[in-house]
Amino acid sequence: MPFVVVLDDYHLIQEPTIHGYVSFLLEHLPAPLHLVLSTRADPPFPLTLLGARGQMTELRSSDLRFTDKETAEFLNKLLGLNLSAEDVTALAARTEGWIAEPRPTKDYPISSVSSIRYHRLGYCWPGGNQEIV
Repeated sequence: MPFVVVLDDYHLIQEPTIHGYVSFLLEHLPAPLHLVLSTRADPPFPLTLLGARGQMTELRSSDLRFTDKETAEFLNKLLGLNLSAEDVTALAARTEGWIAEPRPTKDYPISSVSSIRYHRLGYCWPGGNQEIV
């Protein structure tokens, strides 16, 4: 029976000994084990070799970002915001394709999300004016 081990925030690990243990584990994985590394930087492993052997599936941030079309479907169909194509494009550019549900704030309470505009949505978007990495 297959099982999965997830190592989240692997980019925070700085200890070479731990990298050595994980590298050894990758080279000697038992058949039912799947190792998932969640990281913001490439780990110090032979990623190209693992990929060439078909032993790795790689998802980069660009694979996880929403396209403008996906953003429009999420905002307009799922959240019922009815934003214009121009607003969706501006919001997708501002968030770089990272989707998160808008949340009410003290300054912009959302009682009905049916007709909220981008400039208001921008203030309600999680992270406010912070850069999305």
